[in-house]
Amino acid sequence: EALPSGPRISGLKESAPGHLIGVIGGGGARYLIDEMNRGAIAAMPAAEITDIHVDMWNAYQSGNVAKARDLYMRVLPLLVIQTIYRMRLTKYILKKRGVCKNSKVRAPLARFDSYDEAELSTQLESLAGVMKLAPSKTAAA
Repeated sequence: EALPSGPRISGLKESAPGHLIGVIGGGGARYLIDEMNRGAIAAMPAAEITDIHVDMWNAYQSGNVAKARDLYMRVLPLLVIQTIYRMRLTKYILKKRGVCKNSKVRAPLARFDSYDEAELSTQLESLAGVMKLAPSKTAAA
């Protein structure tokens, strides 16, 4: 999962021993398109938008790179926020989507303020059409 993942994936593939099956991208799938362009065989996304990452992966693998890029551009704002808030964002979104009962995290991570929560609500609303399980409008953080 060391970043930048793209050059590492290229380097591993170029110097790969014969028994290497493939390279898996990391970093919460924030660089998924670049990793797929470089031949990654899988990714390790965070759980909050895995369904969208699956759609992105499937679109790319079926040759619909434009759709994969469109999905990537749509989730990129959340992926950027995820770099700072990590599990707090994951739990927040999973609660909003009805997967978790609460959004508590054990780690001492930065907290969202009211502006952050409003922005996250806007971003989640913009993704509702591509999520398999859309956020509940009644789920509080």
